[in-house]
Amino acid sequence: LKSESNLLAGIFDKRFEYFDIFSKVKSLFPDGVKLDSFELEGKRSFVLNGSTIDLKSLDKVEEMVADIERGKNKDFRRVKLMSVDVEDGHWNFKMEAFLR
Repeated sequence: LKSESNLLAGIFDKRFEYFDIFSKVKSLFPDGVKLDSFELEGKRSFVLNGSTIDLKSLDKVEEMVADIERGKNKDFRRVKLMSVDVEDGHWNFKMEAFLR
């Protein structure tokens, strides 16, 4: 049985050949760092904390994560990726947010 992360990475590899979003997200949120929930709706962007972010440049997310790690984000202290599901071509990410 494949692990959940390998399974999800495989799904994303098929959807976005050039971009392994799951591994990228996991590397951005190593077990501790936490964020807001976001949705990916069949396009190469997602909404995070009310801002649409292009998957090709995740620097805004990385900046936000760095702020969280340094304790500079006033809304969140950490975020954990809980699940990803696909419904009618819409990709939904569920994340557990740890508010300040």
